[in-house]
Amino acid sequence: MGLLIAIPLALYALCVNHLWAEPEPPKLESAFTVEKYSEPEPVEIVVEVMEQEETEMDDLEYLACCVESEAGNQSLLGKRLVADVVLNRVASPDYPDSIREVVDQSGQFAVVENGAINAVVPSNESWYAVLKEQEGRIDEKIMFFQTGGYPGYGEPAFRVDDHYFSTM
Repeated sequence: MGLLIAIPLALYALCVNHLWAEPEPPKLESAFTVEKYSEPEPVEIVVEVMEQEETEMDDLEYLACCVESEAGNQSLLGKRLVADVVLNRVASPDYPDSIREVVDQSGQFAVVENGAINAVVPSNESWYAVLKEQEGRIDEKIMFFQTGGYPGYGEPAFRVDDHYFSTM
């Protein structure tokens, strides 16, 4: 008889506990995570690069050098987002119309000011980041990035690795 009373009481207690228990807050997932955008190491980079026109190739190589010198120690996602900043500026009426002019614009990229851009050889991953972003960008709104915190201009957007990205 005791068992007949105990089972319904236990079920009732479970239901009440479930109804009154606080729900778990939803787990927020950043729109930009390395896991979400990780891609395998490219193996056909040389073939893809060789198919570009020579003048475009010069700009793409310069962008790959910029990505390598600015984000060589960052994840693939970080490299792709640095490429996005340059490509988004090229597409903007507020900046010059070519990759080289955007990167070389005075006061914009520390690697130009300190000469680091001329001392690197782009890795396969930096080339891959440039070519993937040329096909289609992860983020078409980011225009600025820096290490150590958000720039004092633009609207803070997100952080990836060591870089803080902002929109116009």
